[in-house]
Amino acid sequence: MNGDVALVHRWIFSRLAAVVAQVNDALENFRFHEACQTIYQFFWGDFCDWYIEWVKPQLTAMDSPADREVALAAWRNIFAALDAALRLLTR
Repeated sequence: MNGDVALVHRWIFSRLAAVVAQVNDALENFRFHEACQTIYQFFWGDFCDWYIEWVKPQLTAMDSPADREVALAAWRNIFAALDAALRLLTR
């Protein structure tokens, strides 16, 4: 996998881990607005504005088997990050 592609996937999941910790802390201390704001900023800022835009070229690359593997990995990571972000809303 291309180093830049691997870097972006590591970045989004490290951001997600930080957001989970921040949300857990906010909820444990009854700071519900802070928890909601943190999730909102992650979803629209990190996930939609940066991550999806960053991996968009890999999502449609299907010229070779290696490109298909990169695209498949990108789709899996998008769905995993989206699933985790949505699960934060049910806490």
